[in-house]
Amino acid sequence: MKDFWKLIESSKDGSSCISDQIGFLKEWMKSASIEEVEAFDTLVRGTLYPEASTNKLWFLIAFIFDRNYLPDSRFDRFRTWLILQGEEHYRRIIAEPDLIAEYELDLEVEDLRELSRAVYEERSGKKNEHLDSLEDIMIDACNSKEEEDQFIKQAPQMFPRLHSRMRLHELRWHPKEVGLMLELQSGGCKLDEVHDIDHFFLSKSQAQAESLAARLIELGYEASTDEAEADEVSDEYKFYVAALEQSSPQSVAERAQRLYDLAEELECVYDGWGTSY
Repeated sequence: MKDFWKLIESSKDGSSCISDQIGFLKEWMKSASIEEVEAFDTLVRGTLYPEASTNKLWFLIAFIFDRNYLPDSRFDRFRTWLILQGEEHYRRIIAEPDLIAEYELDLEVEDLRELSRAVYEERSGKKNEHLDSLEDIMIDACNSKEEEDQFIKQAPQMFPRLHSRMRLHELRWHPKEVGLMLELQSGGCKLDEVHDIDHFFLSKSQAQAESLAARLIELGYEASTDEAEADEVSDEYKFYVAALEQSSPQSVAERAQRLYDLAEELECVYDGWGTSY
């Protein structure tokens, strides 16, 4: 479909809202010929989605949102978002995924692949035979704890722009924080407003946990310790430490290094933070 990218640019005219782009494309599919809809469907499902299924993109999106689990549907919506940025942005992000640090991700969007499939089948009364046997190559972010640990160490070098943007500690890059910031922002949370913020740590002994809690209290946090459940953490870590503060998500992210350093000093692990927003 030679005019595909012109169509995408037309969908962006007069609106920066990605849902408006989807609405524009839905209307186009209603009025386009069956042949045009089939060509659109074939290009999206047969070429563009597979092109955007690279190892680096999968790793990046998996680790932005949750390093342990990435639903296929979220990666599908990411690829929709990527296509809707237009050809220039689509090509440059595939070539250099770290450039995603320059963009604001919006994954509250309908899956373009499923949209084109549904419209084609509804209008034609049949399936797109060209794509019946096509399957995406989906990649597990990490197949083992060793691979996960190795990736976390390499992430700052692989994605230096994103790492710098989120101001995270160099060798203990916590993608949970990146994902949480993006989730809060996309959910309408004002990142400079004060909320209850919970911080989580792991320690190997009760003494370590109590020492960490005492230091956190000195820094102005409300802190408590608890015995960890064996099936939730490795055998090496036996105790949780939780710390509560009233703060804004943005300022918490900016102070992350202090908590990493404190945990390291006491031979504990900083396991990230969360909010009830």
